[in-house]
Amino acid sequence: MKRLGKIINVINGINTVGAAATGIIVIFLTVSVSFSVFTRYFLGFTIKGTLDIWGFCIVYMTFLSAAWVLKREKHVAIDIITTRLKARTQLMVNSITSILCGVVSLIFTWYSVEVIWADFQSGCLITSELLFPRYLIMMIFPPGFLLLGIQFLLRAYGFMKSFKGAVVLGEGGGPGEKMAGL
Repeated sequence: MKRLGKIINVINGINTVGAAATGIIVIFLTVSVSFSVFTRYFLGFTIKGTLDIWGFCIVYMTFLSAAWVLKREKHVAIDIITTRLKARTQLMVNSITSILCGVVSLIFTWYSVEVIWADFQSGCLITSELLFPRYLIMMIFPPGFLLLGIQFLLRAYGFMKSFKGAVVLGEGGGPGEKMAGL
């Protein structure tokens, strides 16, 4: 169990680095969009490929921060039905959906590795203002999906542990926040 705690701490550290990288990307996007607006309206020119780069940044931001956001239960949730259930039923439903989401994320991890490898071998390019090898954009998918899958499974474990202990969740957080080490 001590080894599992160390692994979870490493995963949490990786997720924190991803969240920090997302923050850096947000700062970059803010500065570059402002600069682009300034150059377009005051200097009369645009920088080639900025829209492409911004789009790629948004993809990277999504995959770098998804597991971090999930751990903190700060994601968007459609809970119109589950909030009307009894606490133990909510825990069971959340456990099942977290397991399913974890498995799907791990399947997407494997599939994205296959797609990236095929793109790398074929030299597939994204053609727009800039010419990019597609695998460079998609390289964030496997680690992002892997971390998300692991976080979903840890979340399911937390819900199941809470279910066994018949813990009633309060507002604004899941069991992942209340469990030491997770």
